[in-house]
Amino acid sequence: MNTIEIGPLTASRETLAMLTDLLVETVAAGGSVSFMHPLAAKAARAFWETSLAAAARGERMVLGAWDGGALVGTVTLLLDCPPNQPHRAESAKLMTSVEDRGRGVGTRLMRAAERLAAEKGRTLLVL
Repeated sequence: MNTIEIGPLTASRETLAMLTDLLVETVAAGGSVSFMHPLAAKAARAFWETSLAAAARGERMVLGAWDGGALVGTVTLLLDCPPNQPHRAESAKLMTSVEDRGRGVGTRLMRAAERLAAEKGRTLLVL
């Protein structure tokens, strides 16, 4: 087992493909991530394209958990909150690949999201 590394994701072709597969797999396995099964890969990819574009604008941060060259999990930190909530951030789309569940990937992702929220001056993190 390799060491899990957590870091921000960008919209490369490979990353989009892995995020798409992860979202489709998560929904098929019953994950509650605001999509219904069956989820078409095209719809999953469109979601990630939109999400990563928002990340590029600074409205959110999409983090990935890597085990070697494999994306084994992700979480999104939503930063674009109303003007009366500059202290707030939201976590969304926490997903771990089915075969990597139970390894602490989700815990590592949430800890990274908490650290980033604090670095951005967010004192309230909504789950």
